[in-house]
Amino acid sequence: MNVNDFISKQMVDLIKKHKSFEADNFGLIPYLVEHNNEHYYYVHYKQSDRYLIIRKDGFIPKLETIKPVINLAAFLVAIDHAFHRYGKKWVKA
Repeated sequence: MNVNDFISKQMVDLIKKHKSFEADNFGLIPYLVEHNNEHYYYVHYKQSDRYLIIRKDGFIPKLETIKPVINLAAFLVAIDHAFHRYGKKWVKA
């Protein structure tokens, strides 16, 4: 899946604007995280190993206000990783 199929060009530009350096590639979980009726994107900058949470409207909230979003997103990433790593073995068992 291409990131441009999932989010707008404006959002991609915002994500790129917050990179630590030009060669810092990013990954984006392909779903929104919901908390208190708000929707968030969870971005991981691969080379700098930094994370960014962006609300669907482009607002970047303060860390203290979105800890539940970070926890849920990290949990979803762990599940995704487990399915990609062990899924075929689990199906065969």
